[in-house]
Amino acid sequence: MEHAGAADKKPGFTRSLTKALAILETPADRPDGAALARIAERTGLNKSTAYRMLQTMQNIGYVEPGSAPGSYRLSFRIVALGQKLIHGTNIIQIALPELKAVNEELGETVNLKVFHGDHSVILLKLEPRIGQVRTHAYMGMSVPFYLSGTGKVFLAYRPVN
Repeated sequence: MEHAGAADKKPGFTRSLTKALAILETPADRPDGAALARIAERTGLNKSTAYRMLQTMQNIGYVEPGSAPGSYRLSFRIVALGQKLIHGTNIIQIALPELKAVNEELGETVNLKVFHGDHSVILLKLEPRIGQVRTHAYMGMSVPFYLSGTGKVFLAYRPVN
């Protein structure tokens, strides 16, 4: 499991919470859901432990059955949780008028992104009102810097420490 290791020796570290969050990250990569076996494999948990944790998450509304039998996907409760963070971020209110102006003037998609580790995360996406070109990016999407134009700009102009 990628989240465990040296961090589990720190005060205030709860290994079971780390395992639960790792379970949530696995179906996040698969919109149709991830099979129990894949979730257990990717998290390093045995199937029975992963199953019990998934059942708990399903009972409280964070996952739901996926399209294939025995698979799980994130529920919209996760979206609601993420939206609370995004809408509580003051930078959106500050940047929105400028982003709208650029979007309307150029007729192109405009994204507001932030750094998160070695990724950029889309906080806001404005699509053009006219035109047929649309992107597949979505709010909350996390992309490694080297895979996007925005990320490459971040890398080119970041301070060297």
